[in-house]
Amino acid sequence: MDELKARQEYETRNHTHVLYPREFPFSVTHISGHVKNDLLKLTYKNAYSHGLMEITVAPGNGELGSIKEDKDQFYILNNGSEALYKPLSSHQDQLIFQHKDLMYSIAITPTPKQPVTVDDLLKIANSMNRLDVRF
Repeated sequence: MDELKARQEYETRNHTHVLYPREFPFSVTHISGHVKNDLLKLTYKNAYSHGLMEITVAPGNGELGSIKEDKDQFYILNNGSEALYKPLSSHQDQLIFQHKDLMYSIAITPTPKQPVTVDDLLKIANSMNRLDVRF
């Protein structure tokens, strides 16, 4: 399923508005999305550089502290909300934040030619939050 259809299905099914990225750490050649129960997964790929970014959206409880591990760090997004950076969590660098009633996870798989920084993840998250005119 493509990204737009997946987002629309999720929004209709869950009566909510989903944020989506405007910034990417690489040039995107393939996009896919799927909905399973109350989970939306969007995948962005570059077939040439093997870049892979996944955004997972699920209902959230706002408790980022409950999933924080020792190596994780908190950051503040441009809109003032808190984000949790999880370096190399399951072989991907991950940034998790909550917006309204949804929890967002942005995960990027690093490649030898394209390491991932927390700034990359923050830039993506901030591009998502810029789109929501209902703050």
